[in-house]
Amino acid sequence: MFGRSSGLETLDVSDSKTQKVKDMSKMFQYCSSLKEIDVSHFDTKNVKDMSAMFYSCKNLLSLDILNFDTQNVVDMSNMFKDCFSLTSLNTINCMTNDVKKMSGLFDSCQNLYEINIENFITDNLLICQIYLEIEKI
Repeated sequence: MFGRSSGLETLDVSDSKTQKVKDMSKMFQYCSSLKEIDVSHFDTKNVKDMSAMFYSCKNLLSLDILNFDTQNVVDMSNMFKDCFSLTSLNTINCMTNDVKKMSGLFDSCQNLYEINIENFITDNLLICQIYLEIEKI
């Protein structure tokens, strides 16, 4: 949708109607100048694919996905890959029961110091390489 919009620093998606969206993959991929985006109001209950959603948003500092309903998501691979500047991410409400792909989920998020994945259920994973630098978390 906004992928490869490398000049964007901010983006107002507050009026976006997302209740019928099933595929959010690559939605903000390569928005490398994006520093902030408010997706807290996104209705994600029907989304099945969130792969590479924020891939290579290199300047994104924080992200509020607390209200994301991820109960139907099956692919989260590379969702936050190469989000170098991301320092915290609250995933406490992320339901991962149906997720089958999670490879590269946090790959190259070297400044991610605060994350809570205690509610991640990984029983159905087929592919999982999460890449966390444990000493920082």
